[in-house]
Amino acid sequence: MFIHQYPDHVLLQKSKPVCKVDAELHTVIKQMFDIVEHLDALGLAANQIGIPYRFFIASKYVFINPVILHRHGSSIDMEGCLSLAGQFTVRRATDIEVATYDLNGEYKTYHFSGLLARVVQHEMDHLNGRLINAAM
Repeated sequence: MFIHQYPDHVLLQKSKPVCKVDAELHTVIKQMFDIVEHLDALGLAANQIGIPYRFFIASKYVFINPVILHRHGSSIDMEGCLSLAGQFTVRRATDIEVATYDLNGEYKTYHFSGLLARVVQHEMDHLNGRLINAAM
C-alpha cells in the first residue's frame, strides 16, 4: 500500500459510495490508521491509497459515505497533503456538521470545529476528486 501522488488519476476522480462494511474494509481502515500514525499525519482518504471509494479517516474517526450537512464561519490557514508536495493557503469553514456511517455501519452525525473541521473538509475534497484548492 502506498500513497498516490498528484497527478495520479485516482486522486482526480469522484469516489464511489461504499456498499457494505465488511472484514476487508475493516482491514483496509486499520492499515490506513497505521500509515497515518507512521507518517504523523492528520487524515487519509481511500483514494490516496488507490481505493476509489468514499471513506476516510481523521483523528480517531472513520467516515464512510460522509456528507457535510452544514458549514459555518471561515478561516484561512496553511495545509499540506500527503499526495501533493508543499504547503498551501486554504480557506475552510471553521465549524461543520457531518453525517456518516461508522465501522459498525451505524449512521452518525458529528459537529467539528477548528483543526478537525479543516481536516474533515480536506479529506472530503479528496473523495470528490479535488486536491487543495490553491494547487488546482
